[in-house]
Amino acid sequence: MAFFGDRLEDQTGDSSSEEFFRDVHAQLEAVGKSHLLNVQFLQKYLDIQKVRFADRLQLSVDIPKELFAARVPSLILQPIAENAIKHGIAKEERGGLIRVTASRANGWLTLGVYNDGPGLPSDWENSRSGIGITNLRNRLRAMFGEAFELSLRNEAAGVEVLISVPFRENGS
Repeated sequence: MAFFGDRLEDQTGDSSSEEFFRDVHAQLEAVGKSHLLNVQFLQKYLDIQKVRFADRLQLSVDIPKELFAARVPSLILQPIAENAIKHGIAKEERGGLIRVTASRANGWLTLGVYNDGPGLPSDWENSRSGIGITNLRNRLRAMFGEAFELSLRNEAAGVEVLISVPFRENGS
């Protein structure tokens, strides 16, 4: 990838940012629908942020390929990664790490997004959740009823958001 003016291009000359925004449009049209776990969309978003933050942003994405067929609400990971960058990494002069994970155990899919930026305020649970978390919770409820878990928690350094939902594959 290379950054040219206001365009992000790969070695083939295709504009990744244009492709990303086409994908955003398609994903937004699919909001509220069941989708396959869209790791490529997340990776495009993170690639653009990597250009923006350069050495200040370290990325780790560990999602086994066999989980790509998991059915989840569209745009499930990108807004969480965006919050991790906005509220975690962007606030730190040194930048930081974003780690995205997925695992499957006992019929459940668990998605995680961690950032090593500042932790949540001590009274965050008593304050009104942001619109992004509220929307995420509503979208999970629409697809899974009450059969999901969404948690935000402080770690020794940083914040981790975990989403656990029943594992459903394409066609199930």
